[in-house]
Order: sequence, then structure tokens, then C-alpha cells
Amino acid sequence: GTLPRPGVAVEVVVWHAWDASHHVVANITAGRLFLEDRFDVPLGGEDNVPATGHRFRMENSLPYLDQAGEWFCDPRRGVVLYLPIRGEVLADIVAVRSRSDVTSIVSIESVHGVSLQALAFQHTEWSCRDAHADHRQCGIPADEFGPGALDAVSADGLEVDGCSFQHTGHYAIVLTDTVNASITNTSTKDTGGGGIRTNGG
Repeated sequence: GTLPRPGVAVEVVVWHAWDASHHVVANITAGRLFLEDRFDVPLGGEDNVPATGHRFRMENSLPYLDQAGEWFCDPRRGVVLYLPIRGEVLADIVAVRSRSDVTSIVSIESVHGVSLQALAFQHTEWSCRDAHADHRQCGIPADEFGPGALDAVSADGLEVDGCSFQHTGHYAIVLTDTVNASITNTSTKDTGGGGIRTNGG
């Protein structure tokens, strides 16, 4: 079988009918893929082993680092390996590994009239509940799935102008019990959960 190195999480991304789920690999034995976590999507398999017919790909596995666009990250050794896609120049690539504990960049609560202008919010971590696995990424309520890169609670009169949000693990902005907020001239791109989510208020 193929086992991950200590401290390295080898992942498998499984495509279902219209969504995908991420899982941590426990081992591969006799051509069968075993996962550390259980999942609540009907893969049609038993004993936590996906049935045939579902497309999947492996991520962060050194033995499988053999095609352009694939990568391997060993946080204990501080090593990132990447096979560039045709036309890419390694010297021009900027690789960012988010800290595993940074899911929100700015959190404000119980304030009034805060103004944020011309700020770039980038590279928050993407984390799943329930031992890493979840397929309902965009459908999970913000209070269960995680905060926004900008997380505001009871921040009446909040103003966000000329800001950008990209490469975020969850939502760009989450407003909870917040009224009279103004978000203008602000862009979101490559967010793990969505752009703006409101809860109450």
C-alpha cells in the first residue's frame, strides 16, 4: 500500500453528481482506497470505500507527482514541490501556504461606523468540519462553516469601499446582526464559500 509521510495529509477529491468532497487518505491496499473519515454522500460503496464509477484525483502525494500542475507540500520540512504547466516559469510563480489557523483576517463586533478602505484580503485557510470531509461547501451556514475573511457581528453602519477579497477559504464577507452596511467598489474572486453572506440584521 501507499501511506502518507508523517505530518503530510494526502487528500482525495471525489466528484459526485454535481459537487465534490475532500477526504484524507488512510492507505491504499490492493488497489482499494481507504479514507480516514466517513462521509454522508451516497458513493455506493461499503466500509468507507468509494464504489467504482466516481472520478477522483489525489493531491499532495509525492509518489504521484508526475503530471504538470501537480504539487506536494511537506509543512514539517518546509518543502513545496510543483510541476509547472506548459508556459509557466517557476521563477515567476508565487506560492502561498495559508496558516491553518487563519480563517478570518478582520473580525469586528459590537461597533458602529467602522470604515475599511482600499484593503486587500487574501489567503485565508479552507477548513472542513467533521474531520476534514464535507461536500456541501457553499451550502453550509456561515456559523457552521466558518467566518468570512471580513467577519462582522453587530457592526452597524459598516462601510467597505475599494477593497478586494481573493483566495479565501470561506466567504469573503460575513455580516451577522449588522444593519445599514455599505459595500461599494469591492471585488471578490476565488472564494471558497461565496462573496457576501448575511445572517440576521
